[in-house]
Amino acid sequence: MLEQHLISMGLTKEEASIYLELIELGSASAGTISRKMNIPRSTTYNHLEKLTQKSFINQTVKRGTKIFFPETPTNIIAIYKQKNEQMLKSIEGYKDASPYIEQKLTKKILKPKMRIYEKQEGAQQLMTDNSFTKDSCTSIFWPIKNMMEHISADFLKNFNINRIKNNTHVRSIFPEDALIDFAKHPYLASGKKLRREIRLFPSGRDYPLGYAIYTGKVSFVSSIKEGVGFSIESHDLAETMLTQFNYMWEQLEPLEINLPEIDYFIEENKL
Repeated sequence: MLEQHLISMGLTKEEASIYLELIELGSASAGTISRKMNIPRSTTYNHLEKLTQKSFINQTVKRGTKIFFPETPTNIIAIYKQKNEQMLKSIEGYKDASPYIEQKLTKKILKPKMRIYEKQEGAQQLMTDNSFTKDSCTSIFWPIKNMMEHISADFLKNFNINRIKNNTHVRSIFPEDALIDFAKHPYLASGKKLRREIRLFPSGRDYPLGYAIYTGKVSFVSSIKEGVGFSIESHDLAETMLTQFNYMWEQLEPLEINLPEIDYFIEENKL
């Protein structure tokens, strides 16, 4: 158990073993540890130097020989707490710079242009990989009744809770004759607090394919018969699809949904 904790703190398995052996010995030279653990002396010395750099052990010299001894737990904890605080500050600094970095990466790095996903797990992974950007708006054409054959209700519930907390708005077009029971699935309904507006596409047509338009990317999920989904990174495609979507959106009437289950869902999940 202790060895696993040490590994989680950044030691290798070999470094953790030597550190634990040194605790038993109290202090020792590289040669002594090498003989005790049956490890080549040069390898042992390298691990001891790494342990020194990581502040788990210290060293002194006696009669011209380096002697290594464990640092006290109090000092190790204090050192790693300080490192953790410094790391959190660095993460915040990096987070502040991330919009600039993302902008540069979008322009200069050649990313994968297309990814394919299969079966139910694939459809869910597609949604996870294309997570909604904070404070953004995503446009979706979604034959929701058919899509729920691909994606579990629990996954959709948790996904939408995170989306709402992320302040991501969704414009959804649902086929009029392929709706679901919104009282049973309130997280898929419309409303200001749910960050979703729904408009209905006329009935009498078959829609085996759904799609979602993000910034610079479009994702598609096919019918349960084919069981395949794919995402394409392309600003041109996303802009073209969005223009078509906006044209449909302007022709359709909003769907107003007022159910007590929606209020309960919002209160239950503190949204």
